[in-house]
Amino acid sequence: MGNPGPGTRRRRRVLWLVWWLDFSFVVAGSLLPGALLGRMHLNSAHLSDKWIHFCGYALLAALPVSAAAGRLRVLVGIVCLAVLGLVLEFAQRLVPGRTYDSGDFVANVLGLLTGVAAGLLARKLP
Repeated sequence: MGNPGPGTRRRRRVLWLVWWLDFSFVVAGSLLPGALLGRMHLNSAHLSDKWIHFCGYALLAALPVSAAAGRLRVLVGIVCLAVLGLVLEFAQRLVPGRTYDSGDFVANVLGLLTGVAAGLLARKLP
């Protein structure tokens, strides 16, 4: 296989930029104090925080899976993201107004699995 063309390199750069932005939002959102989250009016959107967890982690999984090659890389990446989700849930115990919620972790894992499936489907697209 030769070097990827400029269009492919540009697409990968954009995907990784979006991934890093999502990663930053997931980490920051997980560690913001409860009072600050309340002031951001997230509840006014009538979204369960489980959907926010699900979507954030689905995107974290889908982007690298759609761009990366190799099953081992994908597996290691997904395991690392699941561990990140668990660590962030436990870290919330140290943040004022936040608590550990096993339901959030389940939403994270379901999002990761959905993201992997979406990423694999995206690989098949032209």
